[in-house]
Amino acid sequence: MPSGRSRLFRVGSHDAVMWKSNAEFDIDLGNAIPEFNMGPRAMGIDSIGFKNAIPNVRGSTLLDEPNGSQMIIEGLYRESVPVSITVAVPPDWYTIDDLLAFINASIVDQWTDSSTLVLTYEETNTEYGPRVVFTFTPSATVETFRIIVNKKSNTLSSFLGWPLNYGNLGSYSIEKKIADEFLVAPAAPNLQGDGAFFLHSSVLAYSRESVDGEGRKMGAIVSIPITVEYGQNQIYCPNQYVAPSLIYDNLEPLSRVNFTLRDIRGNVVDIGTGELWVLLRIWTR
Repeated sequence: MPSGRSRLFRVGSHDAVMWKSNAEFDIDLGNAIPEFNMGPRAMGIDSIGFKNAIPNVRGSTLLDEPNGSQMIIEGLYRESVPVSITVAVPPDWYTIDDLLAFINASIVDQWTDSSTLVLTYEETNTEYGPRVVFTFTPSATVETFRIIVNKKSNTLSSFLGWPLNYGNLGSYSIEKKIADEFLVAPAAPNLQGDGAFFLHSSVLAYSRESVDGEGRKMGAIVSIPITVEYGQNQIYCPNQYVAPSLIYDNLEPLSRVNFTLRDIRGNVVDIGTGELWVLLRIWTR
């Protein structure tokens, strides 16, 4: 542990000098504590707090889904004229019954053919285990239906049991003929919400960059396990005695420091109107 003086400093989204959301903001440290202008020797995190208002179904900021999590369903007519609908689910905390009710209503509103496509949840499916099932009742004109799963534009299917990496890395379709009226998801629904979030700061991370599965550089400085229910305040204290998590050899003076709360896929999360705060211990020179 570095010797010398250390100071606790509380930063929060309500104190931001540059604010995009309560999960993405900049703080001016240099003006608050003059010693930071000499450059810190080390940094540790005493505690972090925010309201766990993060939906279990939400769109992807990296995949450009500003209106929610999306899925595309297509029907192919015998005359080879396709009809396509996009189901967009607003961010919220859903039970499987609530989610399927919203999707089914959206399909009814957009599906113009007399054929029907209904999603159900079979919790006691003896053959597959708990699964979402698409049931297709064909008409005289519709010959197939398919779900288009595209990593660049679809995440809703992953909450229903089709992982984003299922099939090819690009796009793929799940197509069923009239004779195949049931389509069973390959996995159980994923609605438990995230188990952890990650606080990022490219300034404080300095040279310690992490890389995600897509090859993007990520400046995560701490992972925060979620231990409370949706809607409750999450407080995380990494250690009883705060030790440096980052030691700097030659960090430039601290002035403006950025903070972003992201999920494991790198998406900036939405914590609503509640403040994200961080209590830092910084060892000065």
